[in-house]
Amino acid sequence: MALNRAAAASQAGFTLVELMVVLFIIGLLSGTIIMSLPSQSSKGLEAAETLATAFRQAGRESIASGEPVGWIAAQRRYRFDRYRRGAWERLSEETTLIGGSDPSDHINMRVLDKDSGGVEDQVENGTSELDQLYLVFSPTGETTAVAVEFMDGRDRYVVGVDEAGRVSVAIENGSAS
Repeated sequence: MALNRAAAASQAGFTLVELMVVLFIIGLLSGTIIMSLPSQSSKGLEAAETLATAFRQAGRESIASGEPVGWIAAQRRYRFDRYRRGAWERLSEETTLIGGSDPSDHINMRVLDKDSGGVEDQVENGTSELDQLYLVFSPTGETTAVAVEFMDGRDRYVVGVDEAGRVSVAIENGSAS
């Protein structure tokens, strides 16, 4: 009778190997599910990084061509122009900021005065024509200092260009404040 109790007690629980196999399978499944979820990347951050890359390319283009390159913006759109033979001519197609029909998807863009930190112009509420030149890249590598702010929900992204042509992206998370 004592032998039957010992045999029953040894089969009453799970072994360590069985528990580890179950935990491994659960971890594998949860990792697969997490990896298959869509990315929660910010549209504002994507727009800021895209503009920062375009600023860097415009600076290099100006130096390589020996001609000034300007950034023109209005109402959620922008483009780059080149100064050639005494007139500005289009260098790139217009870029429209990401945004759908849902107002929560909209990205607001403002051009800030880099020196004072104050708002120079709210591009979103400007004219519909792309006629305001905000930034000029010189063939010598110098630029007009400017900061462009993108607002995406509670997050703020600022693309800055200093007088030496260095481009930076600053991220401020609104949920942390």
